Amino acid sequence: MSTRAPDGITTGIVSRFTDDGVTERCVLELNALLRQGASCCITYYTQEEVYALTDSGERLLYVAKDGRRIVGMALLRYRGEHGSRTATLEKVIVDHRYRRRGIGTAIVNILTSIARQGGARHLSLTSGSESMECDFYVKLGFSELPCGDPEHVCFTRVLRHT
Repeated sequence: MSTRAPDGITTGIVSRFTDDGVTERCVLELNALLRQGASCCITYYTQEEVYALTDSGERLLYVAKDGRRIVGMALLRYRGEHGSRTATLEKVIVDHRYRRRGIGTAIVNILTSIARQGGARHLSLTSGSESMECDFYVKLGFSELPCGDPEHVCFTRVLRHT
């Protein structure tokens, strides 16, 4: 799916990252994004770990690209059986040079749709406590939940009613 910036420039395509895209350059780009999104200690991916994410049915890596360059990412993780599954968004990060162009919104909306189609009843995520991040997720239909951690905020979104 293409994401159009307000100025009309196509800034990215959100797609599942597959094993044929796992190059050393891509791993470096993913790790650069992880550094930008790091609010605390974080581990970085090796090439083998990225390969594992492309082969997992439970944890799927999606990326947004500008041409061949990765400019955004997110992980979608499933738990439970189809029909009663929950899904979690992890590591939703957009390169700081590409923010405020609709890429983060496109990533979250596409992965919300994929989670719904994958049988998830709820979609959850944990975010930093900065008000801009919180406002972003509320604007996309998520509700804040008690988290028990002052540095993070938990969110959920109902995808299917039982």
